[in-house]
Amino acid sequence: MDHQAFLAAFPRLLSTTISSSPTRFHGFLNLGGQDCEICIEAPNFPYAQDVSISTEMTFLHLVQKNEELLKTNSSVTLVDYLKNLQEVCTKNTTTKFGQTFSSHLDCFVLLQHLEIIGWSKISTISTDFSHICFQMVDDENRKHLMDITLTSYPEGEPTVKVDMPNGLNFRWDTKEGLKGVVQQWEKTVQQHQELWNVLDELDETARILDPINPTRKHTKRRILLSNFVTVQIAVSVQHPQSLPQCQFLGASQLTRPLIATLTEKYQEWDTDRSIVNNLESILGVTVVRKSSKQLDGSDDEEEEDWGGECVVCYSLHLEDKLPERTCDQCHKSFHLECLYEWLRGLPTSRQSMNLIFGECPYCTKAISCKVPA
Repeated sequence: MDHQAFLAAFPRLLSTTISSSPTRFHGFLNLGGQDCEICIEAPNFPYAQDVSISTEMTFLHLVQKNEELLKTNSSVTLVDYLKNLQEVCTKNTTTKFGQTFSSHLDCFVLLQHLEIIGWSKISTISTDFSHICFQMVDDENRKHLMDITLTSYPEGEPTVKVDMPNGLNFRWDTKEGLKGVVQQWEKTVQQHQELWNVLDELDETARILDPINPTRKHTKRRILLSNFVTVQIAVSVQHPQSLPQCQFLGASQLTRPLIATLTEKYQEWDTDRSIVNNLESILGVTVVRKSSKQLDGSDDEEEEDWGGECVVCYSLHLEDKLPERTCDQCHKSFHLECLYEWLRGLPTSRQSMNLIFGECPYCTKAISCKVPA
């Protein structure tokens, strides 16, 4: 194919080199039903091998996918290459280059919307555009991700996964598309700043027993007090600095006074103070702080044993469970399953209905527990 035949096939492309064998072209090409400006470098004209194309961001991914053909077949002409590019943009279906697009995704509209949102906000995107991960950094330099799965676009509402309490409640508008979802997500992230500030301060100060690795969606924390009582704290999403729900877990003679004190003095909760400072001021009990190993990565062999671990298995977590039974005498804690297995192995233990009775593994005083389901 000569120069004139190529220009006849694409009349709106002009050669920018004065030569019988041109290598550079500039002009307009119809892609996906729209005219876009395009620059072509074809060092092996009329063949498309090693061709380089510059065009709008919307179509660059298609150009990159078409490069697979050039790697395997050096006899493809530039005309065939450009015609295939037009076909891919128009049909959005499986091409002979091995790239598949969902027939339910209007890729042209999707890429236009992504262009408006901004490519800097995209963390990852699958080759068939069915999965997109957006990213943002909030005012406190916390990174947030939003995973979106598309089955059709823009008619179909996407599946959205975010790491925040209660997920993301969004309104789907086919005209706005993903732009509207991203805007609603960014707004919701900003609304949760106070909540995450409160929880971050708690995580950085107190010894968190559960969850092991809290994420942005977790609003509950189980912390340890110096008198061997643990507290399950549920922070309010709407009013994170107000008095949280507190559930005290431990020996009854230790938890009862704490419950009574908090009930009597709850009005002393100061929203200008942290959760840790409020609990210590109202309850008169010290909150166990993060160990030096947790804070700076170093070992602290002199760290006091606060008794949070199960005395039978010497572990805090048994799979996803924390110690839930406490001895009223020595205040040591046990996983229900561990204590049951210990008592069941004692020759002096006895079982009645769904309860088993025996001696505490630590102090040998009388103790009982429910038979695990």
